[in-house]
Amino acid sequence: MSKNGATSHAFIAFGVIIVLVIIGLLAPYLAYEPDNRDLSSSNYIFPLIPYGPNSMDVENQNFVPPLAKSDPENWHYRHWLGTDQLGRDIASQMIHGTRTSMFIGFLSMLLALIPGVSLGLFSGYYGNRTLKMNWATLMFGIFSGFIFLFYVFFPLNHHWYYYGLLFLGLLVFWWLLSQIDNILRNKSSKVIHFPLDNVLLRVIEIRKSLPGLFILFGVMTLFSGGSILNISLIIALLSFTEFARYTRGEVINVKSENYVVSAKVLGYSHLRILYRHILPNILPTIIVITCFSFSGAILLESSLSFLGYGLPVETASYGKILAGGRQVLAWWMVVVPGLAIFVWVFCLNYIASYFQERKI
Repeated sequence: MSKNGATSHAFIAFGVIIVLVIIGLLAPYLAYEPDNRDLSSSNYIFPLIPYGPNSMDVENQNFVPPLAKSDPENWHYRHWLGTDQLGRDIASQMIHGTRTSMFIGFLSMLLALIPGVSLGLFSGYYGNRTLKMNWATLMFGIFSGFIFLFYVFFPLNHHWYYYGLLFLGLLVFWWLLSQIDNILRNKSSKVIHFPLDNVLLRVIEIRKSLPGLFILFGVMTLFSGGSILNISLIIALLSFTEFARYTRGEVINVKSENYVVSAKVLGYSHLRILYRHILPNILPTIIVITCFSFSGAILLESSLSFLGYGLPVETASYGKILAGGRQVLAWWMVVVPGLAIFVWVFCLNYIASYFQERKI
């Protein structure tokens, strides 16, 4: 395939992803059950699908096929993609399932990208001998790290702002850790070389040696209930090692380049070299891993929902639609969500392959 053809196909795939994202963002306005009190308002806009994801049509239960009429006098109330056993509209569930997949893919990718890329940058740049630390600082960091992980897995609540405050506390912790280390270094010359690269490699090896789905089931037992945020956090814990592994390899390849050596000679700080000189040059690899991580999160969430784990019953999902139609001859409940999953994964993987080949 020519370069122009591949570029145009990549733009098409990117456009399809944008359309799916728009559908996910507008899901509450595209598919919901209208309230009769709002119909009298002159500013009211009738929804595209007049059924919510959990609205049950008692006249069209037991797997009504697509295009079936629930109201012969009004075509707008037809179930264009059929219904499930309880009479819930499949089109509405697909729209809200797109929203669920988008949020889980984005959140898990973001939660895996930030620590994974940061660890990969530091590990590849500092190695095992460059990063120095006082013994007291190291013990304080390990102890505080266990406390942080405790509050991640045993939170007092599951709201998004809880994890936002937790992340803010982590930033404050790292600042305090750097200040304590500077104070202790001034009072004592006893420092150790922290083997960050070896520690990260051992973590990656342990993660690669264990099946991800079984780890997911085990970690889910630590949470009191399933939610989009919890599922995203668990998926991020499984996938951040991929970001760290590939980022580390790219940093090792470029840290001996002339522009990095010149930045060191000019006296630039390590953080400036990492984030102003090295990171922009390894962005294509990070974009590739991000696309694969996004599609992998969608597949993993769909697998969990198909098996009956994870999200609450009232949350629409591709996997739940698939699970509802697997034991009956409701072909539309298998073909439609399966096709949606295929479109997500194919487009994201094509974009990733384009960046991988072009290295732009």
